[in-house]
Amino acid sequence: MSSTKRNQLMLVTTLVIVLTSITVHLLHRFTDFAYAYTVLRNGVTGYPYPVAAWALFIIPIALFGFMLVSKRRHPRAFPYWMMLTLTFASISTVAGGQGLVEYHFSIFVVLAILSFMRRIDLIVYSTLIFAVQHLAGYFLFPEIICGTSDYPFSLLLVHAVYLVLLSAVLVTQIHFRNVESARVKANEDETKRLLDKAVADASRLVTSLKEHAAELEAAASQSLESGEQIAVAVDPIVTHATDQQTSMTQGADEIQAIRSLTALIQERMAQTASASSRIASDAVAGNRDMQRMEAKVEEIIGESTRLDDVVTTMSNRSSEIQAILQHVETISEQTNMLALNASIEAARAGETGRGFAVVAAEVGKLAVQSREYASEMTRVLGGLMEDTTVVRDSAKLFKHATENCQSVASDVTAVFTRLTEDVSEIDAQITSIQETRQHVTAQMEALETRLASTKVAANELQCQIEHVASATEEQVAIQKELSHMSDRLASTAGTLDVVTGQLEQRANT
Repeated sequence: MSSTKRNQLMLVTTLVIVLTSITVHLLHRFTDFAYAYTVLRNGVTGYPYPVAAWALFIIPIALFGFMLVSKRRHPRAFPYWMMLTLTFASISTVAGGQGLVEYHFSIFVVLAILSFMRRIDLIVYSTLIFAVQHLAGYFLFPEIICGTSDYPFSLLLVHAVYLVLLSAVLVTQIHFRNVESARVKANEDETKRLLDKAVADASRLVTSLKEHAAELEAAASQSLESGEQIAVAVDPIVTHATDQQTSMTQGADEIQAIRSLTALIQERMAQTASASSRIASDAVAGNRDMQRMEAKVEEIIGESTRLDDVVTTMSNRSSEIQAILQHVETISEQTNMLALNASIEAARAGETGRGFAVVAAEVGKLAVQSREYASEMTRVLGGLMEDTTVVRDSAKLFKHATENCQSVASDVTAVFTRLTEDVSEIDAQITSIQETRQHVTAQMEALETRLASTKVAANELQCQIEHVASATEEQVAIQKELSHMSDRLASTAGTLDVVTGQLEQRANT
């Protein structure tokens, strides 16, 4: 209870005691209240010392007036004026009741009321005043204290003993109550300090989580853009590989046609000139096709180089994201430790820290969930890095196969060049056409073998390109999932922010 409310309550209680004192005076002075009992008990009626009785009647009223003034102007003096008012109201009640022993119980009521203030000095001062009043009154004004002048001193000492015992008990109770209140107050202050510290730490954690969530979202967006660019770059590579396979098929068909033509040379010597012209035309066409294929191969090599650069960039970004996730896991572990410490402190606080223990447990759960989300993201990112490594290796193999294809294409171009020269020699040396035909047949077989190898390499290249495309699509899906996970991390940060606000409200209350 606050001091203002306590003073207000004590003011009302003191007024009741003062009114009780006035009522006792009025009943015994102006009515026959307890007349017979008073005569039987005291042997006389009336007040032997009327001036002193009237003085004691007025003193509590005057002291109550000072008490009202001190409440507004001098709050520190209010308890002392209240103690004096209650003490003299009890003394006035005993005097107004013509010293009847029943009115002496008002002394114990006054001491009980004063104990509510938890002030040992007030109990001691009031007890001293009562002791002086009893001893001095017994010897100077016994009728006011005891109602008669022949009251035994031993019975008066019994009153004094019980008065001292009651005061000692009240003082002991107030002492231990004040000690316990001080301990509880110290525990409350410590709990509030720890709660304020937890709120500050949680606020810093929320800020850090929000910053990391924003960084993670930016990194995911950049990685997603890179994946989409890779997908766009892979599409023309697939088209080029298909065109290359078509060209190789056409080249094989043309070589087969050349072999058929050379086989007919022996039977159609008369048509050698036209056949040689046709072969020359086919050779020129084959040379152009091989030149186009070389150009396509160079483009594929360029795209392979770009793909390797993109994969390297994506691997670096994945490493950065993994470092950020490790930082998030560290923060989650620190939050969990803070929640555990807060729970321990709340358990030490007992009933007072029960509400804080629930909030600390919720903070611990949120920290565990954040760590689990970070671990899941780390696992997904590890899969992404493994896929990135596979893509990098596939890109290297793809580049190596493309370079081999370029070498084969160069060889085929050289063969077509030699074929053109051979056709020219056929026109000039018609007499040696049989020997030339055999040479051309051998060259065609070698060329067909090389073209078969090139076709196999082209098929492998196309499979690798399709694998790269599939891996790229998977990467884009993973990046989208990473973006969703960053959103969930931001949501978790928002939840922690709400919990921090609740903790701060609890700390303020």
